[in-house]
Amino acid sequence: SPGPLAGSFDFASGSDGPAGAGDMDFLADIMSTFTATGGAKIQDVTGTYTFDSLSTAPDISDQGTVTAAVGNVYLVVTRSVYYCTMTVTSMSVDGFGNTIVNFNYAIQTDGSRNLRTQ
Repeated sequence: SPGPLAGSFDFASGSDGPAGAGDMDFLADIMSTFTATGGAKIQDVTGTYTFDSLSTAPDISDQGTVTAAVGNVYLVVTRSVYYCTMTVTSMSVDGFGNTIVNFNYAIQTDGSRNLRTQ
């Protein structure tokens, strides 16, 4: 049987790629998870913030790996030390058994912690 499916996302470029290539890996196995890679950090801030209310990034408490779930809100510090917030909008499985994760994100690239989404 095939192993778990993995991919990566780079927030600054907005591109996906093979596992380990971006700021965050996604692993679809028994539980779907996001893992910070290459010095990036990730924290699940669901319940403390919504995607729209997280306008200034607080200090991050790196969790390394978090569970991916629809509606959850995550704070990310990228490998380039840009602050980013993201929320999972949907998760589905395609006809080939691949887990598809859709999310919205806001990233600052000016060195500040400003994450205003509106």
